Amino acid sequence: MEKRGALELSVSTIVVVVIGVALLSFGLIFVTDLGEGIREMMKDVFTGAKTKLGEVDRQYDERLTITPTDIKVERGKSDTFKVYIGNDLDTTQTFTINVIPDEGNPLDEEELRLQYAKTATINSDKQYNTEIKAIAHRESRLDSNLYKMQVTTDGEVYEEKTFFVEVVK
Repeated sequence: MEKRGALELSVSTIVVVVIGVALLSFGLIFVTDLGEGIREMMKDVFTGAKTKLGEVDRQYDERLTITPTDIKVERGKSDTFKVYIGNDLDTTQTFTINVIPDEGNPLDEEELRLQYAKTATINSDKQYNTEIKAIAHRESRLDSNLYKMQVTTDGEVYEEKTFFVEVVK
């Protein structure tokens, strides 16, 4: 009799251990999936918040503001970023906007293109808001380019700022 009780105890112990391992495995899978979902959701929330903060229309004290100055574009997609030009001159001016790529940039125009307004007429003490669209080709290399935005009026440089555009996965 004693051996049968010991055998019965061993079988029930094994069943309990197997059920426990199965529940633990399912629990770990659930927590891992939940963690990945939360991580993706947090990424989306922070990206959205950064975008919205950059889109807040407010008066800038500077002549030229680019926001953000470090732009990330997914390969095969496009993204936009904001440019604000403030006219602190006494009269209405027509401004010319030039985006000049750095000579050492690794990505050519086929891999990474920028679309933007070339001119803007701005009244005195007013601000012009526009967007630049960065388009990364689907076969573009994963790298970044440096650009200088130069705003001129009447043939003279009004303001200059630099920014980066990085192609990411």
